[in-house]
Parts: sequence; structure tokens; C-alpha cells
Amino acid sequence: MNHRWLTAIAVTVGLVATSACAGGGPPGPPVTGAEDRGSPVTFVAIGGPETSGSVLRDPLRTSWPHLLYRNTLPQRSVFVNLADDRAIVAEALTDELPRLADLDPTIVTLWFGPQDLREGTSLDDFTADFETLLTQAAATRARVLVLTSSTTVHGPDPGLERAYDAAMVAAAHRHHADVVALGSLADPAGEGAQQQVADAVERVLGPVR
Repeated sequence: MNHRWLTAIAVTVGLVATSACAGGGPPGPPVTGAEDRGSPVTFVAIGGPETSGSVLRDPLRTSWPHLLYRNTLPQRSVFVNLADDRAIVAEALTDELPRLADLDPTIVTLWFGPQDLREGTSLDDFTADFETLLTQAAATRARVLVLTSSTTVHGPDPGLERAYDAAMVAAAHRHHADVVALGSLADPAGEGAQQQVADAVERVLGPVR
């Protein structure tokens, strides 16, 4: 099964389990609190292996998007991880982006760069493809957050990676998207980075009502 749909399935199973448990015994307190009386919140993550959580032991619990969803967003939120294990920006345009509009997202995160660097994507191609991706993501009227990280300690081409980051930041400013500057992460897809990334996104995102 494609990894990017596992989180959506997990959310659905969790909701079903909650409903089933409510059927027996005396009625308990409502599942949702006062904070859940607002508009629906749909969080969609787009990216490569740094977002899919493919190398983690338990990606449905420990990946940074799931940590953000579980610990920061209101209980009324829905989370869908569209990230693909091997996706570069060009592939996200054809494989991930077409599903975005149908989800009517409230929050969208975009994290690209490390996989494109590994695949040898040219700066011109990366810049053009990311501009297209961000343009269409912004057209959904969701709040869009662009993650940038310079893994200069282990990256194969630090200069190109910094150029990727600069291109994404420039595009984010043009489209009024928020930038989450992660700084240097030795292994952005690894276990140790997940909470750092979730915390950084939370700081930029702020309270979600």
C-alpha cells in the first residue's frame, strides 16, 4: 500500500474506534472540547521522504507531521500525508498536487530539496517546478508553510542546497507563504529530527483556532 495514504487510513480507523467505544456503558464526556467549535481544519503534508516518514520505525506516530497533528492541531482536525518516499518536486506536481484541491485544505506544508539534491535536479528545473507547485498550493486558499533545511554537514552539494533554499524562500515571499527555516539537520528524515521539525513548524504556525 502506498505510504502516503496510511495516515489518512489511520485517522479514519481512529474515528471509527472512538464511535464504537461510545456505544456501551453510561455516556461519558464529549470527545471534542470548546476549542473544536470552529471551522474544520484539514492539514495536508506534501514532500519527499523527510515528510513521508518512510525510514522511521513507527511513522504513523513519530513522523513530524503526525506529531504536529496530534500535539498542536485541534481535535476536529484531519491530517492527510500525501508525501511520497522518493518524490522530487517534479514528481509531486503529477503525483501529489492533483489530490490537494479535492481535500479542501486549511494548512499545507511543502518540504523539498534533500531528495532533489540526491537526484541531481538542476537549480533551474527545481526553481521552475517549485514555483508551479507553490502557485497551485496557494490557489487553494490554504495557509501554506514552506520548509527549508540546509544539511550542509552531510549534503553532497552545499552550494546547490543553499540555492534551492533561496529559490523556495523567494517563491514563498511572492505567494505570501510562511517560511519555516529549519537550519542544519544532519539527518532530516531520521528519528532524531522529527520533534525538532514539528516544533519549528508549530512556532511559525502559531495557535490554530
